[in-house]
Amino acid sequence: MAYKNLDDLARDIAAGKGETMTTVAVLLDVPTESRPAFYRNLQSRFTDIFPGPTVDTTHVVTTITQIASQG
Repeated sequence: MAYKNLDDLARDIAAGKGETMTTVAVLLDVPTESRPAFYRNLQSRFTDIFPGPTVDTTHVVTTITQIASQG
């Protein structure tokens, strides 16, 4: 994932909506009806996902995957 994509994802998670969040939900097989809650969870855990400006892609992906598995 390129840094531009991480920037776009960070912006969308902060906003609680957006194309990159939808893409992540699709990739993680989050059912359509569960996506609003998934997006809220990501938004509320923004600082866990992006703890600082130099966060690496592995941390972002791992954290989002953990959040998704928690329902």
